[in-house]
Amino acid sequence: MDYNSEYYTSWPEYMEKNEIKPEHGDIMAPAIQSQEELMFGFIMFLLM
Repeated sequence: MDYNSEYYTSWPEYMEKNEIKPEHGDIMAPAIQSQEELMFGFIMFLLM
């Protein structure tokens, strides 16, 4: 099953589409991960 979304892409696909170098991606990934976790927590808060 292939899941295509206009709003979501995996990190490797995002790096490929935006031509991010792997060495820059290693620096960016932890910052983006923390933002994703904060957003997930906020959405869960709104749903409760």
